[in-house]
Amino acid sequence: MDVKSAFLNGYLEEEIFVEQLEGFIVKGMEEKVYLLKNALYGLKQAPRTWKACDETLVVSLYIDDLLVTGSSMEQIENFKKEMKDKYAKEILKKFKMEEYNPSATPMNQNEKFCKEDGAAKADERLYKTIIGCLMYLTTTRPDIMNVVSLLSSGDPLFLEPFWIQNAASSAMLVAGWHRMSYTFTNQSLISRLLEDHIRKLHTTVGNAVTQGRFIVFGAGSTNSSMLQCMPFHQTIHQPQLKSWHPSLFTRFVSPPAFASSSISGMPLNFFRSVNFQFQGDASLWKNKSDSTLNFIEFVTSPNNPDGQLKKAVLQGPHVKTIHDHAYYWPHFTAIPAPADEDLMIFTLSKLTGHAGTRLGWALIKDEALYQRMSTYVKMNILGVSKDTQLRALKLVKVALEGSGKEIFEFGYTAMKERWERLSNALSESKRFSIQEIAPQYCTFFKTVRGPSPGDSHS
Repeated sequence: MDVKSAFLNGYLEEEIFVEQLEGFIVKGMEEKVYLLKNALYGLKQAPRTWKACDETLVVSLYIDDLLVTGSSMEQIENFKKEMKDKYAKEILKKFKMEEYNPSATPMNQNEKFCKEDGAAKADERLYKTIIGCLMYLTTTRPDIMNVVSLLSSGDPLFLEPFWIQNAASSAMLVAGWHRMSYTFTNQSLISRLLEDHIRKLHTTVGNAVTQGRFIVFGAGSTNSSMLQCMPFHQTIHQPQLKSWHPSLFTRFVSPPAFASSSISGMPLNFFRSVNFQFQGDASLWKNKSDSTLNFIEFVTSPNNPDGQLKKAVLQGPHVKTIHDHAYYWPHFTAIPAPADEDLMIFTLSKLTGHAGTRLGWALIKDEALYQRMSTYVKMNILGVSKDTQLRALKLVKVALEGSGKEIFEFGYTAMKERWERLSNALSESKRFSIQEIAPQYCTFFKTVRGPSPGDSHS
């Protein structure tokens, strides 16, 4: 639609009636009026009608380059996606590979080749053409080129659109003189206001019991788990600290769904502490007769990435358990009941998606352990950044706005859609399968809901 057409022929959304104009009165219908269907000429109405028209996309082709512009960024992105998909499909079609599935074909390292072995000569040109097309496709598609790093990053960016929608309410302006001290006004390293809001959030969601619990902050849940191992060591061995032998203390993780998903062992092995060692699957030690060994068992519930709710495997007076509930939010799992263990870990990154803010917290029942952990935090990192706590407070306040469901409804919808897409894609494969997860009643949504497991970046 050009400018002239917009002035004279623009469509109207509202209903406008006018009297019959002089010289255009229909005899016998003098009392009737006209209903306008097109825009009238006007300095304000016509430009507004012009802008309200359909979006425009302009594509200019120059040899093998495309110049794309238009009135809608969303339309441009959709066009780019369609072109990328079409190019990838054309490559597969060109080489008759539409129905092919990926398969590992490792080369025999001891195989000896000769120039003439009697076999038909391979078409080198075809092979080079396929490789060239795939290399071009990869280098022009960052999502393909960086697929491994994207899938292993763990960045919970699926919540980014939610915060774009809530940009104003979640924004902060911090003066240069604000929060300069190491401590808050009560000489504490923890913001009591943030602690109160975290307790309120757990109560609203119903995923953890906070009454009768103490709270300790750490720089993310991974740091929080390391902070808890040292105080646990002191709790177990304090009466005989001088005579303690390092081989008597081991640490275990509950059975993961996949052997490689036991990420909790990585920092322990990296730091090589003499106080504890990572020993893998806790179920391997369940029936050990030697009860003098001391254990710290990590229970990841829900487990990442299969979403299964786990229970502790080891029991007894020589066992301490840390329950990692980083994913125990309505984004990823139904909430059947509040978690009520002695020591529980949560993290802001899986709640709001702000992984870079680096905040995790532990809910602790034992006051003596709480005091040891608080001392260790103070000696180790001198408390979590006050700027981190300030931003976390702002984000938690937004999460609690209204009925406290908006962020969780958004997150659950996004993760559920991705799980369904993954399930549908794998259901067509003859080589891969995916677990079946039954719907479960969620006390937060007050309904039976389908699964939405998996890491937050997927």
